[in-house]
Amino acid sequence: LKDPLDAPLVLADYVSVAEKAPTELGVEPEMLEVAWELASEADAPLSAKQILGVIDEALCASPVQLFAAYRLLTSEVGRVFFKAIGDKYKAKAAKAVAASKSA
Repeated sequence: LKDPLDAPLVLADYVSVAEKAPTELGVEPEMLEVAWELASEADAPLSAKQILGVIDEALCASPVQLFAAYRLLTSEVGRVFFKAIGDKYKAKAAKAVAASKSA
């Protein structure tokens, strides 16, 4: 920030994302499932940008959107499909996803 007085303006976008429910972050659970299917082919954990970039690269175009991706992947919905490993995410096994969806 060039001017500390700009902080409330910058933080307002992050607060807005933090206050939204995961289903209001711009990605439907069905699209997250498609990303999971594609990510399950990867051997290594993926970043939030890599996972949501599969759906639409515009979902991770700004730092605020990356925060929204983080919120989505760490939400109850995101944990159905992905396991956090540090700052990356690994697609869960199909059996684990099926069990989570039926719970």
